[in-house]
Amino acid sequence: MAITHSYTIQSAISGDDRFLSPLFIILKELTKTFGPRVEETMFRQNNIYVLALKSGKLISHHFEI
Repeated sequence: MAITHSYTIQSAISGDDRFLSPLFIILKELTKTFGPRVEETMFRQNNIYVLALKSGKLISHHFEI
C-alpha cells in the first residue's frame, strides 16, 4: 500500500522550555505546490511556516538563509 499523506511538524524549544517561533509544517505534495482551493482556505499566521515538498520531510537545508 502506498503512503498518500505525509507531513512533518517541527517546533523549536528553548533551553528554558519556551516554544520559539516559527512553527514549521511541511506537507507532502508531489507537485511541491498547493492547489488553488488549499491556497484559498489555508489557515495562515505569522508564526507558522507552511511548505509543500515532494517528500513531506523537513531537512536541514530548509533552515539555511
